[in-house]
Amino acid sequence: MHKPPPTRDATRARVLRCEPGRPLPEDGPDVVTPLEAPPATDDQRRPRTVCVLGAGNAAHVVAALASALPGWRCRVFAPRKDRADLWNAGLAEGPLRCDFDQAYATTFGTPERVSKDAADVVPGADVLLLCVPAHANEEVLRAVAPHAGPGVCIGSVGGGSGIDWLVDEVMAGVGRTPESYAVFSLVNLPWVCRVQTYARVVRVKAVKPEMPLAVRPRARFGEVAALLNALTRRVCPEAQGGFLEVALANICQV
Repeated sequence: MHKPPPTRDATRARVLRCEPGRPLPEDGPDVVTPLEAPPATDDQRRPRTVCVLGAGNAAHVVAALASALPGWRCRVFAPRKDRADLWNAGLAEGPLRCDFDQAYATTFGTPERVSKDAADVVPGADVLLLCVPAHANEEVLRAVAPHAGPGVCIGSVGGGSGIDWLVDEVMAGVGRTPESYAVFSLVNLPWVCRVQTYARVVRVKAVKPEMPLAVRPRARFGEVAALLNALTRRVCPEAQGGFLEVALANICQV
């Protein structure tokens, strides 16, 4: 009896979750059991200090969600033009509002500090989260790297080819070895979002069902996944192809 071909979703699941180096079975279940990622400990789930790197659409969403999490602290690095001044003026009128068209209720959050000077917002941050177009990653990373603390997690909410190599190059320039930080990246933004009123209101038009996550070293996957799950309100599965999967995704920024 002829067996129908697997669905597009099943085929995608097999490709994403198959162990690297192990061929996909020609016959058998449509979904290959994923590798087990290191689980997060209670300490790794603790509240964090997040520094949002950028001031555009994604930065508005991340800043609102991070600031709203109990015990979390959020800062914003807005280096371009008068963006920091505009943010501070908007926040003086009240908290940042994030409206969701689906899935979640409106969320309000107030970052504790916004500045165009990295020295004002980066020191003490557990997470440095790039929320800028890929072409701006290097400029922003070079501005914040001298102020990054030991063990910091540095990553991108919007993906980017070679983001891990770029972080390594920039951190090496300030005398840091890969053992002194973690690198991560989502394949792309978890939301479709647009600012409605700058530094006041952002609208999330759609929430994507999942967004795979790559982390290095892999021993810190549980820690980084826990904080991104809390921050994005989604479960971020492990990108089984690591940063190569991020780079080769057809929605990845170049």
